[in-house]
Order: sequence, then C-alpha cells, then structure tokens
Amino acid sequence: MVFQNIENSANGSESEDDFKGLFDDIDVNSNKLGATVAKRNDKLVKLLDGIGEMKLGDFQEKSKNGLKNRPTSHEDKNDKWTYCFVLTQFKERTFFNDGTIQYLEDSLNKRITNLGFYENTTKQTTTGTANTSDEEDCNEYLDEAYQMLDALGLDLITFRDDEAVEEEADIDTDEKTDVVPDGTYYLKRKIKRANITIKATMQVTGGKYIVLKGSMVCENEGPGLADNIIEARKAATIVNGKLYNDVTFSSPSAASQFVIGAASNGWTNWKCDDGSAIDKFRN
Repeated sequence: MVFQNIENSANGSESEDDFKGLFDDIDVNSNKLGATVAKRNDKLVKLLDGIGEMKLGDFQEKSKNGLKNRPTSHEDKNDKWTYCFVLTQFKERTFFNDGTIQYLEDSLNKRITNLGFYENTTKQTTTGTANTSDEEDCNEYLDEAYQMLDALGLDLITFRDDEAVEEEADIDTDEKTDVVPDGTYYLKRKIKRANITIKATMQVTGGKYIVLKGSMVCENEGPGLADNIIEARKAATIVNGKLYNDVTFSSPSAASQFVIGAASNGWTNWKCDDGSAIDKFRN
C-alpha cells in the first residue's frame, strides 16, 4: 500500500501529503521485520531497494518504464543523439503530474524548435492541463533547468533574436515586424527567489517591444541574465521595483528578461487580453 501511494503521488493522482509520515511509524527493531538484527536490516534494505526500483516515470513522454529503461527505448534514434539529459523533480516541491509534464514537454519542444540550433525529432506535443500556479512552478523549474543544461553544454538559453538590446533607430523594421501584431500585452509572474509577484505591460509597435513605465520589475537578478539586459536594467529608472520610463527592445524575450531579471522565454511569458501566449503568432 505504501508503494502504491508513492507511485500515485508520482503520477499525479495522489498528493504527497496523503502518504507523508507512513514510514515514521516503522519500528526498525520489530520482530515483524525479522527475528535477528541481520534479518531486519536485510528487510529494510529490500524496502529501500523497492522504492529505488519503482517505475515512478520520468517526464519524457510520461514514461511508465522509469528512468532506467526510458533512454533505451530511444535506441532506434541513437544516430541522432549522443547524450541523454534527465530532468527530475526539484527541491521540496511536488508538482509533476500529467498536466505539468505535458506543459514542460511542450515548452521544451517549442523552445528547441524556435532556437533552430538542434534537430528536433519530436513532431508534436500538447500544452496539457496545468493551472496557472503550476505553470509558474514549471516556468521557474525550466529557468533553473536551462542554466544547469547550459553548464553541461546544452544551450537552450540563447535566442538568435535576443542577442542585443538595440536602440530604436537601429532596429531593422523589415525583419520580423509582423510576428506579433501591434497592441498591448501583459506579463504576470510569481518570482519565488524574491518572494514577489510582478506585473508588466508591453506595447508592440512596428516591431518594437516596449516595456511601459509603471510596470513592476524584479530587481533581484537570477541566473542566465545576459550582459546587455543587465546594462539596460542599470540604465532604466527603477525605484522599489517600479519602472519609471519606457524601455524598448528588439524581441519579446529580451523584454521578458528585463522584467523578470533572469533568462526567460518572452514568447510564452507575454500574454494577450484573452490570456493566450504570444507564441501563437509564430509560424
């Protein structure tokens, strides 16, 4: 029953709180585990081994084959890949479930495709059924995962259209000016490293992405923030997290990084009036 509860928690059908403390009442000296210390220890080792061998599933396609077997299921594509990176649950949070796993996979799939650096053999993913709070957890998780993967040599941070924060006069308005329609877009994000929730407004005009004054900016800088974004933040007038001047960027991701203070994907962070991400405007 303990194993079933743990497995149910891992696949999202049961909360961690539903089985928390079940191991606390195990009497390691009980004869029910064995008549001798050696036998009791052997039973406890088997118990721990059982937990270790459980097929809790990794997040790659919600596998029920577990971490040990999942990579081998892609051996037929081994001419396409050299390394296998496994992303697991982080810190003390428990938020991996069907909806969040689909959201994570879809976010990674789109990011890899949009980067254009790698050959992506994943044809289609869905956004899943994660709620807003879970999506915020996922986005923070991905920000940290991108930093760790980058340290291992897998760059999922550098967007080609984010390489510079350009002045308005330097922006080539003939390039990607019609990707996001002119209009007003919004970003709301809980920043756990600073224990705040920020809200920002972006005006898109003729291919320029303008973070409007009055937007809230996280002054606490996180990992992966590009040097040019750091300089843009220093040059802006920000008092107690409030922006007092408009700041213009050449891409939505640069605008998002400016507001959040860390590596981020503006295509999924900036939202339309109906709550949908501006990523829907990309081809």
